[in-house]
Amino acid sequence: MSERFGRGVSAENVQMLVDEKLRPLGVLAQADGSSPQLEKVDPMLALKFRAALVPERVVNAITTVFRPLFLPPVVVAVLAGLVALDVWLFFMHGVAQSARSVLYQPVNLLILLGLVALSAAFHECGHATACRYGGAKPGVMGAGLYIVWPAFYTDVTDAYRLGKGGRLRTDLGGVYFNVIFILATAGAYALTGFEPLLLVIPLQHIEIIHQFLPFLRLDGYYIVSDLTGVPDMFARIKPTLASIFLPWRETPEEVTVLKPWVRVATTWDSAVVQYHSIGGAGVLGALYHGFEMVILLLLGLVILSAAFHETGHATACRYGGARPGKMGVGLYIVWPAFYTDVTDAYRLGKGGRLRTDLGGVYFNVIFILATVGAYLLTGFEPLLLMIPLQHLEILHQFLPFLRLDGYYIVSDLTGVPDMFSRIKPALTSLLPWREADERVTEL
Repeated sequence: MSERFGRGVSAENVQMLVDEKLRPLGVLAQADGSSPQLEKVDPMLALKFRAALVPERVVNAITTVFRPLFLPPVVVAVLAGLVALDVWLFFMHGVAQSARSVLYQPVNLLILLGLVALSAAFHECGHATACRYGGAKPGVMGAGLYIVWPAFYTDVTDAYRLGKGGRLRTDLGGVYFNVIFILATAGAYALTGFEPLLLVIPLQHIEIIHQFLPFLRLDGYYIVSDLTGVPDMFARIKPTLASIFLPWRETPEEVTVLKPWVRVATTWDSAVVQYHSIGGAGVLGALYHGFEMVILLLLGLVILSAAFHETGHATACRYGGARPGKMGVGLYIVWPAFYTDVTDAYRLGKGGRLRTDLGGVYFNVIFILATVGAYLLTGFEPLLLMIPLQHLEILHQFLPFLRLDGYYIVSDLTGVPDMFSRIKPALTSLLPWREADERVTEL
């Protein structure tokens, strides 16, 4: 070792390494040959109640079949196919007909539920296959309980002996197989013409986005962990926060070994974990106070917040000098929804229209603060569940590819009153042998 690294290593150094570092971790046995008794680790937000369902030899057979899917030409073809399919589905064919078929025949919801469960299992096959492709050996597949939801898992512990590229491939293998599942669903639709199948595609896109969230132990968390080189960021949250908010105290060793940008990533994760711990307290409170009654209460509050959201649009319209119309209820795709007539806001300037667009989510924020106030007065823990639910609703409202607040914000920023009607001619104008539509040339 001294010759290889160019630094002297004495017998005392080796003894210190063995006694102070390796044996406390359980890597080496004690001097008498016995194994050390280690304290069982209970990681934050880890999967609980695991049960192995697919043995290792079967996983090995599955990964042998799917292994060619990670060849670079195949990966490029799959991603190109996804782009082409998304353009066709979301900008040409649409999903309205698929949604209507499910609405008229609710039994199709059972088919969708089965396909979603199948895609979750296929997702885990992606992790296992990516692990095998990189040269590591995947373990068993199974199921467990994540917080309060059932979830599949795959043992890819052996991937930690791979380089960063191999570990990242293992992390991304699941969502890559979600993409393959999307293409397979499109193929099944092409063969059968069964419209409800197309609803699986946007559901899979939502699942991919969900998996990339870095503040739960999902794929995004492990991607950030492998990029930063920190194997368990949640375990470093407390010392990292202590080093920031208690500067007079000595910085813990778990923090000093981290690079500055890694400390920033860990601090961000800690902030979001604290946010989710609020939701966790709400879940525990719901279980304690009686699940059914709490769900009914939350449902009522969600409906109330939706009506309050529309009040925000109307109030913002009135504040700008326009006259809001009536409020009502309708059906958006397959979901009941409130609406407010703010047509008069179109005579306002861009600032007034944007204020009207943002008034709804602003009132969602007010609703969050009112919920916190109610919790402080009553101490009723399930109320805290409304806070993450409202944050999700705000993010949902900002989606620009549905006729929600985000769509109207983009429309008012660009000055195009109805963008959806211009999508098809805009795509057609990209064909050089076709004359551009007037609705495109005027943009």
